[in-house]
Amino acid sequence: MLKGIGLGLMNLARNFSLPKNNGKAKALPASPTVGGPIISPPHLRAIPTVNELARVFGPEVAADALDLFEIKGGRTYLKAYQGGGEVDRAGRKYMYPGMKNSPVIVGGLEDISFYPLAVTHPDHNSQSTVYYLEKYVLTQTKTGQPVLIVDTHNHALFGWALARHLGLTDKNAALVHVDAHFDDEYPYNPNRNRPKGETLEDWLTWSKEYADISSFLYPGNGKLFNEAIFILTKNNGLGVDREQGDRDGCRQPGRIISVERVLAEIKQLRAAGKKVIIDLDLDYFAHYFQEEKDSGVEAKDRISLAENKRQIKELLQQADFITVATSPDWFADQQVVVQALLRELLGLA
Repeated sequence: MLKGIGLGLMNLARNFSLPKNNGKAKALPASPTVGGPIISPPHLRAIPTVNELARVFGPEVAADALDLFEIKGGRTYLKAYQGGGEVDRAGRKYMYPGMKNSPVIVGGLEDISFYPLAVTHPDHNSQSTVYYLEKYVLTQTKTGQPVLIVDTHNHALFGWALARHLGLTDKNAALVHVDAHFDDEYPYNPNRNRPKGETLEDWLTWSKEYADISSFLYPGNGKLFNEAIFILTKNNGLGVDREQGDRDGCRQPGRIISVERVLAEIKQLRAAGKKVIIDLDLDYFAHYFQEEKDSGVEAKDRISLAENKRQIKELLQQADFITVATSPDWFADQQVVVQALLRELLGLA
């Protein structure tokens, strides 16, 4: 029996040999690719692999993303968002002492974790403990859409710039903004010189130092998208369809329409060659879970939470790129509700 096994192994060895290179085994490629050789585990590497990034961006653009990421402690991080220290609050609204610069990692729902922060909300001078994200997460939905999950909405601006840089979207994209608020104020920060918005570094400055949660749409108009469509909580299920112009001093033009109307228009946008960015603020759903005084939604006009989630889930499946903001100071019970919504809306495991 043992003799037979030994002869079998000898025959296998005779029939198997490494490619030769001047009498030596041929070196493996330096840059691993999809379907390439076995590679070192993450904690032994400094750069991610195409396969790792393909799970977020798809194989067509993963190679172009390699130089934007690095391995630290066995995890894949976006170099531009390393984290550390507190956010720069100078001249910016709704930024509070103790807010962290959170890093962006490639991960999943299991990476959504929170840190508590006691804040005094400037709009109604109330004090509360809210929960911000320890890490921002780049992942992919169950139906294949790349998604960036952040807490304060200004970071979505860099997400759109990243999507354009990788060719997932372009400057002619349509942006569908699903939110309880317009977030379209003119960004004025006397403490900063306005970035030009031409490079990823410019958009990093916009997101982390200049724009805030109410003024991040304006900088991207004409550069990261050229059409804005607003789906607002107060229009939830009401079928509102009207043009928005210079509203209360805000400068972001766009149409305010119902989610039903947007779903009907998606095919027309595609036929016109439009890429579609879906930008979701989870405070859009806040009035289902808490008293939301400024939602403008009367109980009699509300569609059910289940139906509203079904509509938004269907909408998200039409996107080329998705950004999701958890908006801690506008949506309470983050630890309880957010993971459940992300799991259901994005199909995250």
